Amino acid sequence: MAHPLVICLAGAGSRSGRPLEVLSSVLTYLTVAGGYARADFVEASYRVGDNGAPQPYSELDSTASLAEVASQVARCLQWFRHQHHRPLHLLGWSLGGVALFEALAGLLDFDPTRARAAPALVTLASPLQIGR
Repeated sequence: MAHPLVICLAGAGSRSGRPLEVLSSVLTYLTVAGGYARADFVEASYRVGDNGAPQPYSELDSTASLAEVASQVARCLQWFRHQHHRPLHLLGWSLGGVALFEALAGLLDFDPTRARAAPALVTLASPLQIGR
């Protein structure tokens, strides 16, 4: 059975490539202790193409408004869901965790059955304010 796809996102001021650097200890642990492969880890993006595919992003993209960030990340999550036919586990650091939380919450508000597609969200050092 394939592992879930672990979607990683770093915080404000980050750029493409930074999520895998920042979260490298966690990803190493999952590889060693959980048997995950490098292909099981992908980056979400603060910038997406017309079809929602993640695009390389810069520091400016990761400092947009929370509404814009959440919208882009939600589109990215939908793209991953359609491209990979396995559960999505979300792993975010700082604003990346907030962006993943807000994106997932928005998708679930629209369609609660999507919870099966992304059953896990882990945030590290993320300033979440629960009570939407």
